[in-house]
Amino acid sequence: MALLVTLTIITVLIAVALEMNRKTRSVVFSAAASRDRITLSHMASSGIEIAKAMLITDKNNSNHDSLQEEWADPEKISEILQDIPFEDGTIKLTITDELGKIQINSLVTYPEGHAFNESQRDMWHRFLTLLISQNESLEDLEPDMIINSVKDWIDSGDDEAITGLNGAESDYYQEPPMFAETARLFTLANLRL
Repeated sequence: MALLVTLTIITVLIAVALEMNRKTRSVVFSAAASRDRITLSHMASSGIEIAKAMLITDKNNSNHDSLQEEWADPEKISEILQDIPFEDGTIKLTITDELGKIQINSLVTYPEGHAFNESQRDMWHRFLTLLISQNESLEDLEPDMIINSVKDWIDSGDDEAITGLNGAESDYYQEPPMFAETARLFTLANLRL
């Protein structure tokens, strides 16, 4: 009888010890994950603040932007990042000039949103002309047709204000039934429409 009681107690103690081990391991892993999350959050914040500091310094020192400046030089950025060592991990920072990209929502002037932003229109026209000339399946498309349709989708009125034959106000989208947004594009799905 004593042997059975001893075996039962040992079995219960082993089960309790295994459960405590499992819970302890879970707490340790959770604490490590929290520590890593906080460390990574601080590292990311440091990178953002370094980028801000570089851009503010650039703004105070020059009146123009160029890819020849320090904020665009990976070697200069690496030098600055080496001054802020972390025990675990490293920061990689890249600053890109967003103004060099085609800004879809800048095709019209805001807040009125009726007139073309001519510099963006020219950029769109050059890009689409090049794209169409390099792709035989797009030969039937005209750059102005695409530009005018995008403009009609994002301009602030559904009023045939601009585009004439190549526009795309709400009446164009009635099959299947839908309406032109007359607002900025936020998703690629809207651009595809």
